[in-house]
Amino acid sequence: MITPENIIVIVSDYFRQPLDKVMSTCRKGDYVKVRQVSMYFIKLYIQGIVLKEIGTKFPGKCNYVDHATVIHAIKKVNGYIETDKYFKRDIDILDKKITELFNLNSVFTHEESEADKFERLWNERERVLVSENKYLKLEVTNLRNEINKLQGTIYAMKLNRRKKIKKDKVIVKLRPLPIYS
Repeated sequence: MITPENIIVIVSDYFRQPLDKVMSTCRKGDYVKVRQVSMYFIKLYIQGIVLKEIGTKFPGKCNYVDHATVIHAIKKVNGYIETDKYFKRDIDILDKKITELFNLNSVFTHEESEADKFERLWNERERVLVSENKYLKLEVTNLRNEINKLQGTIYAMKLNRRKKIKKDKVIVKLRPLPIYS
């Protein structure tokens, strides 16, 4: 049987976000998007659920009891679907997973060309690589910062050397000429 908790788990697993962070009050964009998509699918697949009840499944001020938050989440997801083809593809994949897992009838049509399938698989692979290599990404960022610092130091050394050379040239020009008698 499909429950809001099941949908939340499926969506957070798909987007590779930890469930405890998704269920926290954290306002980081990735976690907020997972919450919004979860609210969207809960409203879509659980018949007769009240918006207030959807809000109580998530933490926050008074557990998002205000139904306006849920309405906003659903509108945001619909907006993303209309404007972002990659997000729409993610929603289609999630819809397929949920309908297959719980033997439901899908509300979307799943027509995927070979090019779309290739692109979807490529994006999933890329998402996995990025999530697995967060440590590597951090190291690359740290190395870039070190390189920038070293380049700044080298530039400062060159600048000081130029100033010193200019001073020496001025001193040479100001030396008194020898007097021959």
